[in-house]
Amino acid sequence: MLGRMSLDGNWELAGFLEGQGDWSWPEDHFPIAAPVPGEVHPALQEAGLIPDPSYGTNAGRVRWVEEREWWYRRRFRVPAGFTRTQSFLEFDGLDTFATVLLNGEVVGEASNMFVPCRFDVTRKLKEHGENTLEVRFAPAAKIAERTSPKDLYVRYNPIRVGVRKMQAQFGWDWLPRLIGAGIWRPVRLTSYDRLSVRDVHVQSDVTEGAATVCLAVELDNHLSVPVSAVVSAGVIAPDERPGGRAEKHVLVGPGGGVVRLEVPLAGPQLWWPNGLGEQPLYAARIELRADTDLVDERELRFALRTVELRQQREDGQPAFLFVVNGEPVFARGANWIPADGFPSRVTTDRYEALLEMACQANLNMLRVWGGGIYEQPDFYDLCDELGIMVWQDFMFSLAEYPETEAFTGMVAREASAVVRRLRNHPCLVLWCGNNECEMDTEANAVWRGKRLFHDTIARIVRQLDPGRVYWPSSPYGGEIAHSSEHGDYHGEPWFHVAKLGPDHWRECLEKDRGLFMSEFPTQGPPEVESIRRFMPAGSLFPVSGAAWEEHLENNAQRQERTGYTSRELLLRNIRAFMGEPETIEEFARLGGILQGEFLASQIEFYRRHKGTMGGALFWMFGEAWPAVSYGVVDHYLRPKPAYYYVKRACAPVLLSFDHQGGEAEAWIVNDRLEPVQGLLSVGRVAGGVLAGPMERLPVTVADNSIQRVWSGPAADDPAEEWLIGMLDVGGRVVGRASHFFSLPRQVGFPAPAVHLQQEYLDGILIIAVAGDTYTRAISLEGLPDQARPDDNYFDLFPGEVRRIGVAGLSPEEAAQVRVITGQSVTPARRGQPAPALAGAR
Repeated sequence: MLGRMSLDGNWELAGFLEGQGDWSWPEDHFPIAAPVPGEVHPALQEAGLIPDPSYGTNAGRVRWVEEREWWYRRRFRVPAGFTRTQSFLEFDGLDTFATVLLNGEVVGEASNMFVPCRFDVTRKLKEHGENTLEVRFAPAAKIAERTSPKDLYVRYNPIRVGVRKMQAQFGWDWLPRLIGAGIWRPVRLTSYDRLSVRDVHVQSDVTEGAATVCLAVELDNHLSVPVSAVVSAGVIAPDERPGGRAEKHVLVGPGGGVVRLEVPLAGPQLWWPNGLGEQPLYAARIELRADTDLVDERELRFALRTVELRQQREDGQPAFLFVVNGEPVFARGANWIPADGFPSRVTTDRYEALLEMACQANLNMLRVWGGGIYEQPDFYDLCDELGIMVWQDFMFSLAEYPETEAFTGMVAREASAVVRRLRNHPCLVLWCGNNECEMDTEANAVWRGKRLFHDTIARIVRQLDPGRVYWPSSPYGGEIAHSSEHGDYHGEPWFHVAKLGPDHWRECLEKDRGLFMSEFPTQGPPEVESIRRFMPAGSLFPVSGAAWEEHLENNAQRQERTGYTSRELLLRNIRAFMGEPETIEEFARLGGILQGEFLASQIEFYRRHKGTMGGALFWMFGEAWPAVSYGVVDHYLRPKPAYYYVKRACAPVLLSFDHQGGEAEAWIVNDRLEPVQGLLSVGRVAGGVLAGPMERLPVTVADNSIQRVWSGPAADDPAEEWLIGMLDVGGRVVGRASHFFSLPRQVGFPAPAVHLQQEYLDGILIIAVAGDTYTRAISLEGLPDQARPDDNYFDLFPGEVRRIGVAGLSPEEAAQVRVITGQSVTPARRGQPAPALAGAR
């Protein structure tokens, strides 16, 4: 049996000027304790040697860290009887240029953050006595400056392209330059007997009523002679009952080999995306025996499902549509960036919090964006469990890349390691070569790096994961790789509107779209409680100055195109749509509401084109850095106002309005795999009250379809009249919609007047809200980070009663919750409940 010993935990860390490292003469304050997995910046902050980089202008003050060598060291003893035939040091991630020494002898080197390293230490390990393990990191920034090609097209920091490291750490428009180093993933010592399992690939063939599970078990032989072995595989069903078993007797040669097993399954349970069904997960248990001895074993999870990318509609027109288990699925989702600028800090709890929020927001797809990292195993495990499909970029973004033999070989090793690690996850539905490296180029154009994505990586995916789609770039398709008529598309209506003016927003939506929206950004601030945590009090308002430049990062290319910085574009849109913010509280509230309403308008628009569009992945879900940026969940894991607008816009059954010219329409989008039957109510509001009785009509919408369910004249007075609608299914309101014919700042909203009632029961705060007039953007503020309201930032219709539950509050925290109404920042007063309040729902 193999021996495995974790080397995670506390190590020593010391910093040196480049080329001057010597444990005998460390600089002042060193060595310090440093956790592994971990990175240098967080360790220095924990030791009090640098300030919090995320506060104020501190990011610029810690730039010196990237210029040093950083040396890690720990001592350990191996247990008696631990060593066997062959022993290895296994590092899951070294960031980035590292030399590894055991007992003073170099045992290996690393130069790619994304590739696990395995170093043979069979004859270098002390079985008796103390071993000393060192990992010495050279300064990646300096190496990048010296070695990266100078003649390539690169957006953002040009030194990054020759270095296989998280590209965004060199500085992006949502993260300042923070070039780190460290043992950022687990490390262990392993010792193997005669044979071991190197890898297992699970594939399945699903037919109606049956399935066959095909397992390819890759073996290592640690001896120089053939070894007889028995490889067995047992499949455990999702309900933990045995599902089938197979085994083979083999002779494993000195170079190892691959053993293929097939396990038949009856009554397969299919894995479905979030909202369409369950996510049953099977387990495969592999045992490897030599001379009847169990020498290694593996257990992994997998699922049964089919996925195809449909690129042509039944009428012959182009399409870009995911089909899961034979059912077309509109992708409702977001782009995913690293959950922290220092990715070693991302814990399982942080992944769980973010992904559960994504699931609760009705998302069914996340695109792991190509300038970040290949996420930790927990991320993909959770996506498997939650039914969140993953579009996986390889880690290349917005640049040409070298095509030298050395760089191509490094990319090939990276792609091979990543595909092997992730290919068994049912959540993974597409491999993509890069982010925006090919954008706006002609299909037959020659550019540096193209061979990496059209040949090197493509070939490895075909070899190692032939059943999964590979897409060379994003966006890609058509004669020019950013076509509105082929492939996927990246749109920027938000920035076009900021330049052209708010009256053009509908025109920008119409023109700047494609068959599948794999990116569309919208900026917005977090709530003011979060802003105060990263912005010094003296810099809070107005929104300008050095501290804001570090937390509202600029995009230089976009500035060249529009004439405005990112900060100026955001403020222009807030003023144009919402009015001038006079305080930091108004900036946070107006900007947050605007981000939410603009994002929701885009998502609703794309979903109303479900017949011709296949998905909408907004940019972006979370934030790697405390900032005013594009995410809908801030760095402190607090939902931003936009989160709630997205949650409603991504509901499986969506009611929304539209209008063109003098006619208004109501549409229902049904993403469920069953028909929706309900009662639609449509009303006109004038001066904040209903202008007449609501129209009520029964509606039936077929499964997985869209339908126009109502039409009528547009408003006579766009500033004073708007539409409201509600969809009731089985006595429960499943959809609400409002439609304004003017910009929010031009609409004559009445002064807020609501009745409130609050009750705290069994750890849940229940707030009932009622009013006789239309009340805009009711929100709950003063919430702690962990609080999760059922809904927030919602509009209250005339005569309507809403009950909102808030989990995760203590009685003391519940007492601090405030209700804010309208575009103001003044808390609503608690009043006597309206008579209808008892019937709130």
